[in-house]
Amino acid sequence: SHSLIARGLYALLLEPWLAAFSESQIKVIFLDDFQNNSVDAVMGEIHEFIGVPHEPIKNKEPFHVREYKEPMNPQTMEMLRGFYEPFDEKLEKLLKRPLPWKNVS
Repeated sequence: SHSLIARGLYALLLEPWLAAFSESQIKVIFLDDFQNNSVDAVMGEIHEFIGVPHEPIKNKEPFHVREYKEPMNPQTMEMLRGFYEPFDEKLEKLLKRPLPWKNVS
């Protein structure tokens, strides 16, 4: 499905992968990992995880970047947070770590 709402149901999307592969075979990276660390550091983690030599990233410029014209309506934000809350809680349990977007206002 191409539903934007369904794309955010990460726990449901991750469950089949966790059923087919062990946790040690899956690495989940959040966009926030790139925003809070250097691109080379995050890519180094990925390279190590998949067992390939780390090559420094040459082009570190962001692409496919979008500027939003207006902030999201606070009522819409609250409705979406309420909808996603049980799915986010499930995802936190699956990943055994907090989600970076849970405390964003």
